[in-house]
Amino acid sequence: MSARLFKFSKSNLAVVLISTLVAIGSGFISGQEAFAVPSTGPAVNTVAPLMTDSTTPSKYLTGDTVSVTTGTWSSATGTYGYEWYRCTSSTVTNANTDVSCSKINSASSSSYLLTADDLGIYVYPVVTATGTDASTTAVTANPTLPAFPFNAVVKIAGYYGSGSQLEAAILAAGAIWVPTGYSLQKYDSATGALITSVSVYATDASFDGTSIWATDDINCGIAQIDPSTAQILNLYSVGKYGNICPVGIASDGTNVFVSTHSYAYSETGASYVFNIASHTITTTIPTTNGGYWGVAVDSQYAWIADWGAGNVRQINKSNGAT
Repeated sequence: MSARLFKFSKSNLAVVLISTLVAIGSGFISGQEAFAVPSTGPAVNTVAPLMTDSTTPSKYLTGDTVSVTTGTWSSATGTYGYEWYRCTSSTVTNANTDVSCSKINSASSSSYLLTADDLGIYVYPVVTATGTDASTTAVTANPTLPAFPFNAVVKIAGYYGSGSQLEAAILAAGAIWVPTGYSLQKYDSATGALITSVSVYATDASFDGTSIWATDDINCGIAQIDPSTAQILNLYSVGKYGNICPVGIASDGTNVFVSTHSYAYSETGASYVFNIASHTITTTIPTTNGGYWGVAVDSQYAWIADWGAGNVRQINKSNGAT
């Protein structure tokens, strides 16, 4: 076969070059497919990362493990990093730069174990994605709830017998106070260890920001207790009448609302408003046979469970009216 020589002009040279460039691999494909180049750019978050409590859903208790998802991203390589922050604000949008946040240097995975250091604050995870251009983009996920993250097992050292009730546990001065019916026990809020026991026969307790108030069943009265030292400051006789003694208590810092109950069920109890400044009972609220039980207060009303009537009474704090 004899060789043939081609002489290229400017016009047919352009045609040859284009045809050569389009011919790729084992066949001819379109020029658009042949020259498609993957796009590069920063990772873009389309669905935010989500943190959940893996141990006790939605509780966020000390000792719980919380985990965060990566979220959904575009232009991402699939490489993710994790950071965790403690913040005092619940409205943080960028934990990396927010002044209310401090980084937890020991946390760098998608899960984190809540500790006593996280009590009363918000913990935010931050997820960082690597983009196809090798840049990184960070997104702050939802925070934990600082609603008393306590998960230690508290062993009640008190004795339960006839006439004693475990009605409520309260948080005050960084400790848990548990009325057992035969004492008021103070526990460490981080470890659950018993710190001390106050010698009052408490069935209920309340903290008003200054003092702890507890019912004293054996003496048919109420006790004012220093939350720091756990020392009894004062004992007051309230509601003592036959077998009727205080069982429920709540204080707003001005008055102590005390409910009484007849353990004999043959006498009529009452509830009392005890003024802290004057140390006197200012209002008596009678009830039906048996008496009252639990008590709660808000800014305007006292709420008292009427055991005998089977309802809850709403008491106006300003005048004692039901």
